[in-house]
Amino acid sequence: MEFGDIEPFLEEADSLIALERCREAEQLLRPHFVPELLNTTDEWFPPHSLALTYAYCLLQIGHVQKSITILERLNAQKDKPDFFYVTYSFALLKAGKWQAAKEVCERGLLHFPDDLDILGNQTIALRNLGRLDAAQKSAIRRISRRRDVHSIQEAAAVLQSQAVETRDSNLPDAVAVAKVAWNLIKDGLSLNPRFLTLRFAEIRSRQFAHDELKVVDLSNAMIEAEWCPRSARQLAFEKMIETLAEGEFFTDALGMIKRLGNTLSERVVAVKMRILARHFMIGQNDSAGRRVIIPEVRDYYLQTVADGSYLSPIITAEILEWVGEAEKAMSLLDAHLSAEPTDGEGIKALALLRLRANMPTDALRFAQLLPQVAPWRAASTRR
Repeated sequence: MEFGDIEPFLEEADSLIALERCREAEQLLRPHFVPELLNTTDEWFPPHSLALTYAYCLLQIGHVQKSITILERLNAQKDKPDFFYVTYSFALLKAGKWQAAKEVCERGLLHFPDDLDILGNQTIALRNLGRLDAAQKSAIRRISRRRDVHSIQEAAAVLQSQAVETRDSNLPDAVAVAKVAWNLIKDGLSLNPRFLTLRFAEIRSRQFAHDELKVVDLSNAMIEAEWCPRSARQLAFEKMIETLAEGEFFTDALGMIKRLGNTLSERVVAVKMRILARHFMIGQNDSAGRRVIIPEVRDYYLQTVADGSYLSPIITAEILEWVGEAEKAMSLLDAHLSAEPTDGEGIKALALLRLRANMPTDALRFAQLLPQVAPWRAASTRR
């Protein structure tokens, strides 16, 4: 196959991609993609460029695994372009393969150390791996090369994750990091007030500060904005009711949910069930002095997901205790803390559960862990 046979299709596909018409570009390239041509040489030739563009189109229209399969074959070639490392790492991020994405970014940066897109994907991979210090370095490296909304957003996201992670263990440091993130967000929004990820980062900053009313204002502004896509409006609504449900305005959140009727997203259902469980079932008695049991809530939290775990081990344990299965509740929390020994909410729940089970020594042992794992947490340990 001569380059002249491929070049017109690549040029047309690139034009379609520039117009965000990736489905049409994929249909154009599909008949000309020949997998057998990819391994005929170690060097990078036009068929490899066509395959890379085709893989990118597949990725953009949701065929992630098909894209990865092609990119894995292209990985054997020499002298791969920077766009290969960008596309391959992004595909792995889409598939949730954080470690593999990080490794692809590292290989790409050996050849293209200043590539902003590879740096951005590296930051995302490191953040999802929980390696926030390394993610911060990667984000700073990118933002020092170009201070655009994308680099600002990625740096702010890392800093916000660091602030949340350290809030209970070192609040002064967490607040200082959150302030830096907030200043970056303001800078980014001054460049592009409609950049959605930064608008949501602004909401997260207010959530971090427990400023429920400001979260409502910012969320409503997105919901009412004509330029805002429907999916973003839905997410803004979900963030708003999640925030209200966590504080004193939980009845307002429940009222908003009820007005939606029966068409609820999974996140909205989760908020509804948490409000009902925490405020209208657990710890509540009816007029006859009997424990309130809401079957819908009980069944929701006692169900298991695909891997056999519960949607919320802590609330599930509280419900198990409430329906008279305290031993099973304690076993569940013991297993949960074995996997996540620094979960302050889990430790608090188990301490209270053992106290109510007339096991004060064990209750004290778990309660004494709280100042170690969350010395700056302000919430009361009493219920």
